[in-house]
Amino acid sequence: MDPKLIEAIILRIKAGHSKEKIQAEMSAIGYDEEFFQSAYDQATSALEGKLVEGISPAVLSEENPYQTAPTVELPSYQNLLKEGWVLANQNIHLLVKGIITFIGTIIFSGLIAVLLITFIPNHGVNDYILKVVLLFILLIFSSLAIFACFAGMIRGLLKRKESQRYTQHFIWTYLNIVGLTLVSLYVNFVTQVGYLFFYIPGLMLNVYFAFVVYIAIDGQYKGVSALTASTAMVYGRFWSIVGRVLVSVLILFLAIFTLALLSSLVVFVNPFWVPTLILFIICGIALVLFWQLCFTVSLYEFLKGVPPAKPLPVSESKLTNIYRAVIGVAIIGILIFVVLMATVLLATETKQHRFVSSVEISADATSKQELVIASQMAFQHQGEIGSFANVCEGLVLPKNALCQSSEQNFAIEIPLTWGHYCIDSSGYNEVTRRSVIESDICRKD
Repeated sequence: MDPKLIEAIILRIKAGHSKEKIQAEMSAIGYDEEFFQSAYDQATSALEGKLVEGISPAVLSEENPYQTAPTVELPSYQNLLKEGWVLANQNIHLLVKGIITFIGTIIFSGLIAVLLITFIPNHGVNDYILKVVLLFILLIFSSLAIFACFAGMIRGLLKRKESQRYTQHFIWTYLNIVGLTLVSLYVNFVTQVGYLFFYIPGLMLNVYFAFVVYIAIDGQYKGVSALTASTAMVYGRFWSIVGRVLVSVLILFLAIFTLALLSSLVVFVNPFWVPTLILFIICGIALVLFWQLCFTVSLYEFLKGVPPAKPLPVSESKLTNIYRAVIGVAIIGILIFVVLMATVLLATETKQHRFVSSVEISADATSKQELVIASQMAFQHQGEIGSFANVCEGLVLPKNALCQSSEQNFAIEIPLTWGHYCIDSSGYNEVTRRSVIESDICRKD
């Protein structure tokens, strides 16, 4: 085995690189897992003081060569902007296919939603809950598909030298969408929490985690390891990367502002061009955003191909464990928050339900009492004229009450919160599940 290869592994171990990262580097240039394990074992043996033929003593010294290695300068602003533009021009087909896939996803999701709303019957609360649940599931899958459209473009740019179609990149991202989404959500969550602490920590985390999604989509690292890899890329180059990202964002806003200004001037000249202008603005914004994406990909590919500017304060394995611990604490905190909020909402809902129930019971009792009084008045009317004919016209009834009468009988019914209350001349006086008034009597339910 080539001693130079073992020396390279030793240098990376001393620089704090994890075993997974070293294996990923070797796999990328064609070495299989068995060969890597053999070379890695020899490197660790040499570091433990065992004799390994061909290894230079200088490599095994305490000095870390990465600490004295000259820092590789980032590409100039002009070159990086140019590379982003060239990359966008050469891969514009990815933007077109991504937009087509995005529109297709929206249309397909809309059709499914219409079918769910149309064909699921509305026969009660259970049907309504079923619709809401199915629409929520559809929303989740649609959101993941839209994210896969964007991630597929990134993967197409990163793997542009491979003979793969956009559909293959889209399928790959959708199959790996859970891991990509979790990483994206964690980065977003951490940066948002950082913004709460006077904004500065959020900005710093946003820069250190700027390449996490690109690393995960590139397939170099998965999960928390992508966070560590992005941090290692940025560490020692923080302000240089901030400057270049700010320039790209500034150009993005200037381009969008220019499009909006030109469009407003054209609309002022000829209002009938509005539909064409809307399409023009959408295409222009899509092109500018795609250029910024290509700009970031160019910066990421440069950082991927050069050694770290500085060694991390702790080894990559320790930093990965720290990130895992932070994620664990965050998840526990979120669960506690959700449980507390659910408890508070449940208690509030219970109090409201009790209050509403007491009000409903009181209202129902009042309605029933009004019907009893009305029936007494009906009997008084019958005693005076000898029949119940037209008795309903002389009774004072609630607005939602139903009254029917004949020469011999009368019946009055009113809907309650739960069921119906019916009273008639035969002495029937009951609360039923549904309306039971029939002609001039309350039929038994």
